[in-house]
Amino acid sequence: MPGALEGIRILELGHWVAVPSAAAILADWGAEVIKVEEPAVGDAMRGFRSVEGVTAGEVHFWFEQVNRNKKSVAVDLRLEPGRQALYRLVQNSDVLVSNFRVPALEHFGLDYATLSRLNPRLVYAVLTG
Repeated sequence: MPGALEGIRILELGHWVAVPSAAAILADWGAEVIKVEEPAVGDAMRGFRSVEGVTAGEVHFWFEQVNRNKKSVAVDLRLEPGRQALYRLVQNSDVLVSNFRVPALEHFGLDYATLSRLNPRLVYAVLTG
């Protein structure tokens, strides 16, 4: 049975828990979620190995839980070819979700004004602390 969001493509620029968890639920509902990560280290959650004595084992269950049902791509947003690659993804996506700080998004040319020129129908959501 198809999910309610089948046919919707979501780009996730998320790290740690909040946005990755939200995007995982959208993926559960059938959306195609593409997680965009930094090439060298990926989502910071990948390196998080222990919480109050509970250690992530061979399978990093914390990371797997909030990143289930997603595709992933490594893009270096510090370099122009990386930004151009992301811009191509934006042109063919419905939603961008991020929990990067707004100044960081602006620095990399990933602010709403820039991305909405590439895709006027893009839904742009930022969740910050």
